[in-house]
Amino acid sequence: MVGYHPPGPLTPNVGTSLIAFREWATDRLFHERLVDGEEHAMAGFKHEKALIDREV
Repeated sequence: MVGYHPPGPLTPNVGTSLIAFREWATDRLFHERLVDGEEHAMAGFKHEKALIDREV
């Protein structure tokens, strides 16, 4: 999925584009939640990682 995050308070003049799985592309704070170890974020990441690992 391709996501776009418009400019925000930390990057007022720059938006961010990314190619990532759905949760990461649509949730601007997903990375923060993942780093904080939030259960839902961790479960989503592990699921997507398992799918990627099976493709290789």
